[in-house]
Amino acid sequence: MVSVQRSQIALLKAFGYSDVRVGAHFLEFALLIVGIGLIVGTSTGLALGNGMIGLYRQYFHFPALPFRVPVSVLISAIAIALVAAASGSLTAVWRAIRLPPAEAMRPEPPGNFRAGVLESAGLLRLLGASGRVIARNLARRPWRAAMSIAGIAAAVATVVLGRFTFDAVNHLMAVHFDSAQRDDITVVLREAATEAVVYEIGRLPGVLRAEPVRATPVWLRFQHHRKRTVLQGVSPDMDLKQLVDRERRRIDVPPDGLVLTRKLAQMLGAAPGDVVTVEQLEGRRITFTRPIVKLSDEPLGISAYMDSGALARALGESGEVSAVLLQVDRSREQALFEALKRMPAVGAVAIRSAMLQTIRDVMNRSFVMMTIVMTSFAAVLVVGVVYNSARIALSERGNELASLRVLGFSKAEVTGLLLGEQLILTLGAIPLGFGLGATACRLLVPVFDRELFRLPFVLNPDTFGFAALITLASAAVSAALIIGRISGLDLIAVLKSRE
Repeated sequence: MVSVQRSQIALLKAFGYSDVRVGAHFLEFALLIVGIGLIVGTSTGLALGNGMIGLYRQYFHFPALPFRVPVSVLISAIAIALVAAASGSLTAVWRAIRLPPAEAMRPEPPGNFRAGVLESAGLLRLLGASGRVIARNLARRPWRAAMSIAGIAAAVATVVLGRFTFDAVNHLMAVHFDSAQRDDITVVLREAATEAVVYEIGRLPGVLRAEPVRATPVWLRFQHHRKRTVLQGVSPDMDLKQLVDRERRRIDVPPDGLVLTRKLAQMLGAAPGDVVTVEQLEGRRITFTRPIVKLSDEPLGISAYMDSGALARALGESGEVSAVLLQVDRSREQALFEALKRMPAVGAVAIRSAMLQTIRDVMNRSFVMMTIVMTSFAAVLVVGVVYNSARIALSERGNELASLRVLGFSKAEVTGLLLGEQLILTLGAIPLGFGLGATACRLLVPVFDRELFRLPFVLNPDTFGFAALITLASAAVSAALIIGRISGLDLIAVLKSRE
């Protein structure tokens, strides 16, 4: 605008308007646009936040979970937007302020250009005429090109960030339900019972395999740290329950020692080789010490494990059972459920398929919506950056493009000159956006490192492909808008000098 309105700026200054007033005019224009965006963005953000709270309310069955936004959050959002808009406008405002009236009365002189690095190295000779024009324009305005690349890269990173939760949760489910917890049904007993209950449940209709688990609540102490958890006794030959490492390889249960989840070991400040005190919180409340032998990388919960025989000896028991893991025939599940309901020793039944369905429902409701929102934001950002960049170039170089048309260049060739720059900027921004998105996701991993669950840093190749596709599609929308403006270019009007 400052470039196009040079003559108006000169007249205003000639009539006595101060530099500050002229600069404030352009700054107010930018802030007005941002003000409209703040109204739309705030209302949209409040609506999306209320919808997200509704998902939590529905999933956790809270009787009341009101949506409240602290005033500090709104103030921070408004301040960030205003500061960003002001910062982006300062260069143009400074140009308007320092423009002398006499100089502004004349058309803007051509820039002083000299041979750049590409020309000095002879690389431009490898390109055609159109390619050299594109390369020179990008090289002559490096900061503008860098800002355009940064904006598009931010959009790519936004899409990658939105898809990260999908990839991480899918990997978490694969590790837990495919590698670690492989049973179809977990039968939890009301109280510890003898191993006879395993044989009794194993004879029920539809049961293909039954494996016992002994679980007892304990305090684990190491130095001045302590943590309440569940100590599980598992046998080395178990197939339905396995301990895995980061590569999802099976960890053998040691004959006499503890295996802790890595998160639990971090909370205790302990490492393999350290001796931990175990205090039982039920029954005879036995206290004993055992060394940590290995660490497992289960993504859900914090648990401790021992060999079932070693745990029985430590507790002075003769093979009590707290839960039974079942592999069942799906066609006979209903008959099995009816039989389990009639058993007084059964306290609860956890069904693998039901848990998976619940997790998928939550993902479809929350993560899909979040991905749609993030993708929409990214698409708008790409369209805005590409369109504005091309529109500014068209405004500044209208005379040049019209001259090329008069000299015999076709509309397609002129359009290629303008949009070729945007294509190069977009293609250059995509890999940068991949890196920014991956970095942001890695920084988010510690945020989701909780006792209940831990999201791993996992990004599937289709996430990057999806981000690139959204970016290119959004850039194509901007290109279509610019093509319409180029097609309607009035050669006679554009070639007239601005007096």
